[in-house]
Amino acid sequence: MNAPPSILINPNPFSAVGMAENLGVGRNFTVIAFTGMPGAGKSEAVLIAKEMGFPVFRIGDCVMEEVKARGLPLDDSNVGPVATEMRRKFGFDIWAKRTYEKIRGALSENRESRIESRESRAENRESRIANYESRIPKCIVIDGVRNIEEVDFFKSVFPSFKLVAVEAPFEKRCERLMRRGRSDAPQNLEECRKRDERELSWGLGKLIEKADVRIGNEGTLDNFRKKFRAAFGKLL
Repeated sequence: MNAPPSILINPNPFSAVGMAENLGVGRNFTVIAFTGMPGAGKSEAVLIAKEMGFPVFRIGDCVMEEVKARGLPLDDSNVGPVATEMRRKFGFDIWAKRTYEKIRGALSENRESRIESRESRAENRESRIANYESRIPKCIVIDGVRNIEEVDFFKSVFPSFKLVAVEAPFEKRCERLMRRGRSDAPQNLEECRKRDERELSWGLGKLIEKADVRIGNEGTLDNFRKKFRAAFGKLL
């Protein structure tokens, strides 16, 4: 496996208290992260969050970007090992830090666009205020948190951070994973077990136990969506 390209993690210039104000998102800004074993239903949770109008940042996207940067195929034989290797080399919070850089960049762009709008003399005061308020995110979602170190990092930069765990039985999770048809999806129960073992080695089991909210996804999709929306709404 090729050596990873050099990475730059900018030092965090914001305190947990002042971060929201620096990025212009307000004191009521909430960050909600999803965790859970593979196939538990996090992807469906992400869809619901998007339907509710909240931006979503996937930790897994950062891993896949790293795999692509190395010129490797996007399959489970590369994605998992690369994620593990980077954690061992740079710390278990490496993917949280990379995701944070994406979030900070997106919120900074949002803040700059609001400043430009506010300074535009072509708009009257009422329309400027309405435009400003419509762009302030009430919440963002982070998908795919997998260990305590990632949670600790996010809590250090986001004053209001909550963790939601989605849970489902092993057999049902495997059925969903094999039905996905993704390039990194397991092909049989044994591959599902190996994937579970790998993710548990990152500390995922302990993380699920410490979640602020745990939502079961063993029934129908409609039932899960109702439970999830109700629980999600209470965190805002």
